[in-house]
Amino acid sequence: MSAEFIIKNHALIECRENEESEILTIPDEVEKIMPRAFINCLCKEIVIPPDVKILEGYAFTECPRLERVTIPATVKTMKNGVFHGCRFLKEITILEGITEISSRMFENCYNLEIVHLPESLKVINTSAFQHCLSLKEITIPENVSSIGSNAFLVCDSLKKVHFPKSLAFMGADVFGGCHALKRVEMPEHIGFIGKGAFGQDNVLYFPQPEGEMAVRLEYQWCEQRDEHLLLQFINTQDLHYREKIFSLLKTYSYKISVALFMAEYHPEQAIYLAYVKRNIKRIVENLIKESDIDRIEKVLTFGYVTKKNIDGLIDFAINHQKHEAYLTLLNYKNEVTGYTKKSFRL
Repeated sequence: MSAEFIIKNHALIECRENEESEILTIPDEVEKIMPRAFINCLCKEIVIPPDVKILEGYAFTECPRLERVTIPATVKTMKNGVFHGCRFLKEITILEGITEISSRMFENCYNLEIVHLPESLKVINTSAFQHCLSLKEITIPENVSSIGSNAFLVCDSLKKVHFPKSLAFMGADVFGGCHALKRVEMPEHIGFIGKGAFGQDNVLYFPQPEGEMAVRLEYQWCEQRDEHLLLQFINTQDLHYREKIFSLLKTYSYKISVALFMAEYHPEQAIYLAYVKRNIKRIVENLIKESDIDRIEKVLTFGYVTKKNIDGLIDFAINHQKHEAYLTLLNYKNEVTGYTKKSFRL
């Protein structure tokens, strides 16, 4: 026998290996595997018996030769970092019945390439697959509703992620540093995407099933999503696609920037001029606050500042002590409508 097992009250406390082995089978009497029980274990494959119900934190951490593991469905509790730092682990199979991947469970498993997740899975916790540098593709099972922050952080070989329709929550920096991940198809009704979920370098696409460039997202707004939508707007020349992105933007400053840009360079696209016209008072007031004279002058060329609203905007500039904006509006009134001079008091 190449290994000695220290077991107390059905809990495996320590595995002492005398030599390297291909396969190590845990005794059937074991129901719980304690923290760091297999640290520095020299086997390539571990067989976990069906009576095991609990894997304590870091139970198999830093097994330097471990390549393959199957986790049976009888395991009901997996604490943090169970396989943390198993740098030669290549394949993991988790059988049906398990509902949660614990935090840091496979963190720093640099050679992990193949991951079989069960359909029973519902939650992938924080940093579960962080720094799995060899992972190229992952299919998130259909019942998963939550992916925790940093879950796939710096998985820099990851190219494909298949998301389930059930996904409701994605934490911050989930795919941060996944530089190979360039194209994803998001589920339609995701509830929340945390800041930096896809990092800063990625360009995300949201294609229809037929492959056409179109946005079909109906999930709750968050600032990070709008940042990615804005990137999409910048990186496409498809006017129909741009219009769909515009309809989804919720961040007011982004929406205004897009509307003013398109109204100037694509005045034939009526949707943008119509938006500027409907919101002209609010747009100019925001530009006054920002002292953005160039854009105020550009907005005035659209002709939506009229006798009906010019005096209110001049008063707004006076009240906010924006002297240059006041003069710009006053000159516009003089040139276009004639005016009764209003004084500016500091």
